[in-house]
Amino acid sequence: MGHNISRRNFLKGIAAGAVGIGAMSLTGCAASGTQTTVGTTEALETKVQEAIVASKNMFTAGTYSSTQKTEFATVKIICEVAADGLKKVGYELVETSASDYFATREADVTDYCNRVAEAGSTVGVDGVSGSTLSTSAIKKGVNECLAQALGIELTVAAPAADTINPQYTDYTTNSVGDLSKSALFSEWKIGNTTFSHRMVKSAAFQLAFMKGNRDEYINYYKRMAEGGVELIWIEDFANFWEMTASPFKQVPDAYDAVGLVKELKAAGAKMIGCQFDTMGAAIGPLTFTEPFIGNYTTDEVKGFQKAIIDMGKKLKEYGFDAYELNFAANNLGQSFFSRARNNRTD
Repeated sequence: MGHNISRRNFLKGIAAGAVGIGAMSLTGCAASGTQTTVGTTEALETKVQEAIVASKNMFTAGTYSSTQKTEFATVKIICEVAADGLKKVGYELVETSASDYFATREADVTDYCNRVAEAGSTVGVDGVSGSTLSTSAIKKGVNECLAQALGIELTVAAPAADTINPQYTDYTTNSVGDLSKSALFSEWKIGNTTFSHRMVKSAAFQLAFMKGNRDEYINYYKRMAEGGVELIWIEDFANFWEMTASPFKQVPDAYDAVGLVKELKAAGAKMIGCQFDTMGAAIGPLTFTEPFIGNYTTDEVKGFQKAIIDMGKKLKEYGFDAYELNFAANNLGQSFFSRARNNRTD
């Protein structure tokens, strides 16, 4: 399966970028021919760029390839290089999965590859937003191909065992010798629910909801639950209230919220909550100084209350355990709390 070519998983993606690379040596970069050790994709990129400058863009023309692995795919990066530099970047999927962005975000990945080819290197080229693993694989693969075209010999060594973060795949184990001295890994309770650590997935908008991609928005949170995150907050993902409706969201029943909660619970999450906010909604002006809450009648304010209560009832029907109201920033709750914005006397 061939393609012209480009942050997934908040908790795992960052670790994957460091752990999956290992220690790498470049032989022949420096004029003296000394061996240079490179431990990250960024360091590899820097060394290759230095070699390009030193060689005055004198490449050996040809087609070069580099096989890269992420948590969700194995991909072969293919680069066409002319004597004066990089001309084309593409990839072939060797192995894929349902969570693989090389397949599900092909257009975005292709655009990234085209931009890298146009720039002649990966330096300064923005990656695919929300797809850290795919971006890193392509960046590393392209630089390995360029290294081959420059005559740089690459040797890869396995990372030292003591450099691997034990939380990379399992948040239920850690490197702390005495857990009683670590607040992060100490127990805490909300109501009758006891959590074994204090790592929480906070609410932040997930673009997969906007695209209506069920597998993607479920797997985004599911991977965290499988890694041991026990309290997960889902952002304000649907148009629960007409007054705060967004053109980028759908009505609640358009999403598989019931399936989302069930899969997260099955994956090990102990509590699933949903956060509601009114940021960007047409409730008053966006200025923080103008009092406007008094512009609404008492009946309208009671309507606000009913809408928020009904939302909570709906979330309970879906199986959510908790309901959070965002009363910060330009939100309705903040407007009632603010002396600058609340001019009501009732």
